[in-house]
Amino acid sequence: MEDGEFSLQAKGRVNGGGPIGAAIGVFLGKAAVSVVGHGSLLLISGLTGPAAPYTFFALEACLGHQIEIASMAGAVAGGIALGVATGPV
Repeated sequence: MEDGEFSLQAKGRVNGGGPIGAAIGVFLGKAAVSVVGHGSLLLISGLTGPAAPYTFFALEACLGHQIEIASMAGAVAGGIALGVATGPV
């Protein structure tokens, strides 16, 4: 302060939790991770030439479950992020 005293000021918390924004975030987060994961498998299998369909099915069998788990984490992160960003309920 100007007179030599100390002062502590805090900003108010931002209320979040927009349900529509959270729902949109869930879908966007899950879709983004799924597209990147399965798209990567498709691109990698495309490099194997004539064996591409078989390679793709084998990669999906081995890694499809892990991509699904990661997409659920992306859905949670997207839901939280857009739920908070869209403001109070």
